[in-house]
Amino acid sequence: IEAALGAAFQLSTTSVQSYTRTLAAHWAVYDSVRCRAPEAARSAMLDLLTVAREDIRKSTGERERSTEMPPQAVSKVGFADPEIGQ
Repeated sequence: IEAALGAAFQLSTTSVQSYTRTLAAHWAVYDSVRCRAPEAARSAMLDLLTVAREDIRKSTGERERSTEMPPQAVSKVGFADPEIGQ
């Protein structure tokens, strides 16, 4: 897990713009949790994952994929959120 997180961090912070976006997204998650606002924290976390995914795709040259979540994944996680279904 440590290696994967390290690699994801390097890929998602390759430019000043990426780093600034990532830092802002992390602060939004932190602030929502600190304020005990679960819906805001969930939304902020989804935004953070979106920022990270976009940065990693830019770094690796990966093309955009479908965000549709397979039905079996929905039943495992309990919700159908295409942002998490990647």
